[in-house]
Amino acid sequence: MTTENYVKDGDVRHDRWRITAGRCETYGQLFPLDDIMAAYRRALPADLAEREVEALQAHRDVPVARYVPRPADLLDAKRSLSGLTLGHPVEITVMGILRAAGRREPAVPPRCHHDGPHMRLRAMPSEIAVNLLAFVRRHWAEEFSGATVDSVEDLVRRDYVLEVAYRRHLGTPGHQFAGCLDVEAHQYLCCLLRGNGREPQELHYDSVKSGRDGFAA
Repeated sequence: MTTENYVKDGDVRHDRWRITAGRCETYGQLFPLDDIMAAYRRALPADLAEREVEALQAHRDVPVARYVPRPADLLDAKRSLSGLTLGHPVEITVMGILRAAGRREPAVPPRCHHDGPHMRLRAMPSEIAVNLLAFVRRHWAEEFSGATVDSVEDLVRRDYVLEVAYRRHLGTPGHQFAGCLDVEAHQYLCCLLRGNGREPQELHYDSVKSGRDGFAA
């Protein structure tokens, strides 16, 4: 517990307290470090990932309370460690790491627009289905011209084409703005991908790790 000076109405006050608290358990006891390290390896290029994972591994047997008397030390720590200590989600920390390294950041996909089970294509409003069909046609690879997607029924029968189209969309320079779906359709698309067992955030990470424009197989 420390006091802080501050100015109020032109007077210097001394009655503000800063209280820092931390758990006495170690990082390894409090957090699923193996899962978190695997998430960083999936989300980051190898050179960046290993540095972040190394910091987490080195703290497996370190009490979180170590930083209570020295919270400023977290400013010099790897972002994976400071983010974990301060409660930041991995995907947010990943974007900070990429930004600091001058790498391309993955855009965060929208959340699904509902709280129930992920939507299936047959349950979508027709205008959304038509919008997604147009999206797929824009991003369907020319080399797949022998297997064209001509109708919503094609999307229902071959729902994998949504992932193919979305990957190509992510590989397009400036994809966040050029030819992007409106928010509602994008929500449905992310929902459909999740319903098919594919997490859109992982596809965004894949597009960053590929390090090149174009379709990542």
